[in-house]
Amino acid sequence: PRDEICGAFSEAAGAVSRGWADAILLETFNELEEALMALTAAKEASDLPVVVSMTFGSGPEGISTIMGNSPAEVAAAAEAGGADAVGANCGVGPAGYVKVARLFREATDLPIWIKPNAGLPQAAPGGRTVFPMGPEEFVSFAGQLAAAGANFIGGCCGTTPEHVRALRVAVDAINTSGSR
Repeated sequence: PRDEICGAFSEAAGAVSRGWADAILLETFNELEEALMALTAAKEASDLPVVVSMTFGSGPEGISTIMGNSPAEVAAAAEAGGADAVGANCGVGPAGYVKVARLFREATDLPIWIKPNAGLPQAAPGGRTVFPMGPEEFVSFAGQLAAAGANFIGGCCGTTPEHVRALRVAVDAINTSGSR
């Protein structure tokens, strides 16, 4: 039931709020209604900033959630619900999230959060799952993501500490050059 779902989100938000967190990240949501329940519960249980992050990669151009929501629809709903930032994570690699970031930027003035995978997962011998992008290829998209409107750029599935270190260097270079 809806009240149980909201209660669980509220309990979690209250716990991290009491644990000295700096923000609450609601990520990897596929269903907008569920993300909005989590947002409402988090805002009621805490004064922390809340980021709503959905997974995109469906539809003919790969720019909708599996439930068919566009970045503009997600941005409008998150903004109306009081989100402090909105974005996308998981689902696809960085190339797929450049257009999503641009569509978010066109739809909202909220900060944009983008955390792509290191490519699409692939099956490897022994039943392992691997992600094809190494750090160099992954961070080659940092400038495009920033130019598209992303304010926060990180890594999701398949990224390693090496990916994150390389991304930090790339983002520092973008910030130093004044291109963002």
